[in-house]
Amino acid sequence: MARLSRQDWLNAGLAELAEGGVQGIKIDRLCKRLNISIGSFYHHFVNIDDYMEKLADGWEAYMQEHLAETLDREAAPEERLRSFHDRILDMNPRLEVVVRGWSFSNEYVAKIVDKLDKKRMRMLSSQFMELGFKNDEAKLLAEVEYSTYLGVLNVCANRNKQSSRKLHHLVSGMIKGKRDKVSQLAVM
Repeated sequence: MARLSRQDWLNAGLAELAEGGVQGIKIDRLCKRLNISIGSFYHHFVNIDDYMEKLADGWEAYMQEHLAETLDREAAPEERLRSFHDRILDMNPRLEVVVRGWSFSNEYVAKIVDKLDKKRMRMLSSQFMELGFKNDEAKLLAEVEYSTYLGVLNVCANRNKQSSRKLHHLVSGMIKGKRDKVSQLAVM
C-alpha cells in the first residue's frame, strides 16, 4: 500500500466537508475513505484539532489557487470577471457553503473566509475600475457581484453545477445591464 501524503488527507477532508459538513469529519471516516489505518493519520497530524486547522488552510490554498489562475490571464476586465465567476462556479458549491457555515463557530476559519472575501472583492473592484468606474462605484459593483455569487452558491448548493451557472449568469447579466444605475447609488 502506498504511503499517503498530508495532501492526500487534506483532499479527503475537503471531499468529506463537501459531502457531510464539518460534523462529518471524523478520523475513522477519513481512514475508511482512504482505506488506511488510523496510525497514518497520526503520522501527519497531532490530533483532530490540528487536522481541522490544516484542513481550513487547505481550503484557503485551494481557493487562492483558483483566484490566482483567474488573475493571471491576459484578458480584458470583462473577460476576467466572467472567468472568475466561471472558475468558482465550477468548484463544488457545497464546499464553500459548508466552510462559510463553519466560520460562524470557528474564529480561525472565520479569519480565513474574511481574508478570502477581501481578496476576491479587491479583485472584482479592480476589474470594475479597469472598466472605467470610479473607486466607490467599483467597490459597490464588486459588492453586488460578490453578494450575487454568494447568494447563488447558497441557493444552488444542493443542485448541479449547470443550475448554479445558469442562475448566476442570468442574475449577473441583469446586473451588468444596470451597472451604470447601480454605480450611481455609490454617490448617493
